[in-house]
Amino acid sequence: MFFVKSSLFAQAFMKDTKTINLGLGLGYGLGILGSAEVGVANDISAGVVGGFSRKSYGVLGSNIGVTYIVAGVRGSYHFGRILSDAGVNVDKFDPYAGVTGGFRSVNYDDSWRGYSGVKSGVMLGGYLGLRYQVNDNLGIMAEGGTPFSTIGITFKR
Repeated sequence: MFFVKSSLFAQAFMKDTKTINLGLGLGYGLGILGSAEVGVANDISAGVVGGFSRKSYGVLGSNIGVTYIVAGVRGSYHFGRILSDAGVNVDKFDPYAGVTGGFRSVNYDDSWRGYSGVKSGVMLGGYLGLRYQVNDNLGIMAEGGTPFSTIGITFKR
């Protein structure tokens, strides 16, 4: 009976688990974000992230735009084991939190004033996320944080 109950409250993220996330999100405007992670230990994953967003402002006849591009690494802690130990069924859910760091480029252009510029530098951020597995390989995901908040699909292997 114990083994049956344990399998119902399965751990959501284990070593060598691989995920790819693709989503639409908000950064400096509407954008796209992609990430890939691999479980480096039970409950801990590491990977890469990239994103792009663009927002245009029409202020008093001007055409101001901001383009934001990020590329970097990320690391997550998955709370499945803790929740499962507390009696919460996380068989299809993968709640996690993490940090991200890397490179960012912000391009600002104002055609009305004839100004444009690029600011590049270090990008640091964090996020809270939740994946729901529709089946063994496909799920939906949502992340809230910085530099992007995203909703999309996840592929798990």
